[in-house]
Order: sequence, then structure tokens, then C-alpha cells
Amino acid sequence: SREFLFHIENKKLSQIPNLAFNGMSIFYIILKNNQIEFVEENAFKNVFNLMQLSLEMNKIKELNFWLVCDTVILSNNKIDILKNESFARMSRVSSLFVEKNDLTLIESDTFKH
Repeated sequence: SREFLFHIENKKLSQIPNLAFNGMSIFYIILKNNQIEFVEENAFKNVFNLMQLSLEMNKIKELNFWLVCDTVILSNNKIDILKNESFARMSRVSSLFVEKNDLTLIESDTFKH
């Protein structure tokens, strides 16, 4: 079966575990305004057809997870450093939103991947 939208907003999710969406075909994942602090490395591995991932208004500090997606919204989190490896496991990202974070440093090769 095909899933087009997965939407959990204004709840108290604190993390996204490995393979949370394993093998699913989802166009939009919206996990806006939760309490998410940590996204496990393989949380979005094997998700097919993902066009947009919205993790805005959470408490995420670091990025280091697999993702194949067009648009990634990470606005209003706690990200302070975009490291060289922050996006190394992400592909097909054409739009990235990181405004209203605690950014103090963007390392020189962050967007090289």
C-alpha cells in the first residue's frame, strides 16, 4: 500500500529510532513541533519517494542520518554547528531550511557532498 503523508505534530516525540519508516513509500513526513532531540543514523533509511521531511520546531542538535529527499526543513531547532559530515549521508536534497537555529559555525566543506 502507498502512504502519501505521515504527520505527527504537537506531540512529545523525543527521538526517531532506526528504521522507523523502513520500506515505506511516503511523500511527506511532518514531525513538526515535537520534542525530538535525536534522529538515529538509519531512521529514514529505506524510505522511498520522500519529497519533504519537516523536522522544524524540535530540539535537534546534530545531523548525521541517512536521507534521500528533495526538501529538508530543520528550522527552529538547536543546531549550533554544521559539520563537514552533517550532510554526507543525505542525497537529492535541493532545498534546505536551517533558519532560527543556534548556528555559530558552518565548516568549510559542509555542502561539498
